[in-house]
Amino acid sequence: MSDDTLESPWHDLVAADPFATVYSTLSFQRALFEAFGPAEPQVIALEAGGRIVGLMPIAALTMQRGKATLRETGFLRCAHTLRNTLLIPEGAASSGVLLEALLRAMPSDSLLFQNLPSDSGKIAQMQAAAARAGLHADMPQEGRLLMHSDFNGGYDAFWASLSGQQRRHFRKRRRNLEAIGELRLVRLTGGLITNSMQVWRDIVATSWQGHDAHAVGNKPQDWDFHRRLVDNGALFLLFLDDRPIASLRYLEHDNVAYLHTMNYNYSLREMSPGLVLFDFAVRDIATRGFRRLDFNGKTEIYKRCASGETSHQTLRIYRPTLRGHAARYLRRVLAH
Repeated sequence: MSDDTLESPWHDLVAADPFATVYSTLSFQRALFEAFGPAEPQVIALEAGGRIVGLMPIAALTMQRGKATLRETGFLRCAHTLRNTLLIPEGAASSGVLLEALLRAMPSDSLLFQNLPSDSGKIAQMQAAAARAGLHADMPQEGRLLMHSDFNGGYDAFWASLSGQQRRHFRKRRRNLEAIGELRLVRLTGGLITNSMQVWRDIVATSWQGHDAHAVGNKPQDWDFHRRLVDNGALFLLFLDDRPIASLRYLEHDNVAYLHTMNYNYSLREMSPGLVLFDFAVRDIATRGFRRLDFNGKTEIYKRCASGETSHQTLRIYRPTLRGHAARYLRRVLAH
C-alpha cells in the first residue's frame, strides 16, 4: 500500500462514493495495516481504459473451530474496523472481476464482505455476481447498527433535540464534578496528540477497559495505530483540577466527525465524567461546522442523542472447492 500511484485514484474513488467514510480512506487503511496487518498487505485494483476504477484492501483471515481452520479473504479485522466500503463501480463486469481477483489473491475457502452499508447496494451487487459465477453465498447477515447526529442547526439545535430529562442529566453531572474541583477541557491535534499520548494512556488505564485484560483497543498495536493517525481529527482531554479524568478521540472526513474512542476514570463513574466530556466535545465539534457526528456505536447515551442510524450487512461467498463446501457446511452446523 506504499505505492504512491494509488493515492490519487483512491482519493477520487472515496470522494465519488456517497457511502465512503474515514475508514475507507487511504491514510486510515495504511495506519491499520501498518499497525495490525501483514508485512505486505494486498490491494485489489480494478483497471479499465488504463486507469484504476476500483480498489479493495484485503487480508488473510483465519478462524479456528475445534480442529478445523477456516481461511477467508476479506477486510482486515480489529477493534478499529467498525465499517467498510467496496470502492468499486456498479455493474456486473466490475463485480465479477473483483470476485475473480479475490479468489486468485489468496488460498482462502471463502470471501467475507463485512459491515457494508445496507443502503449502498453493494451486498446485492456481490450476491448477483456470485450467482452468475456459480458460487454459493450465505444469506446476508445483519451487521453493525451505528448511530449519528446531524448538526445542521449547530449545537443549539442539537441541545434542543434532546429530551428535557436528558438535558437535566447533562447539567447535573457537570455540576456534580464542578462541586469538587475545576473542570478544564483541552483539545489537541497533530503532534500535540503524540506529546500527550502518555496522559491519554493513563486515562485508559483507569477506565474499565484498562482493568480488563481481555478488553479490545488497549494493546501495543492499538497505540501504534493511534500514533499513525495523529494528523486526522482531534483528542479531547478533560481535567478535574490537574487530574486527567476522561478522553475522547474523533476522526474526520468530508465534514463529518467520527467518535473513535472514549474513556473515563471508572472510580468517578457515579459522576459520569465521560458524559460531561461528551457534551463538551459535541459543543466544540458542532461549533466547528461539522455537519454530522457519527457515534460509531449504539449504546444508550448515543440512542438518546441520535437523529439517525446507519445499518450494515455482511456477506460470505464460498470458493467452489471441496474445502469451500466443507467450510460452508461447518458454518451452518456452528450456526445451529
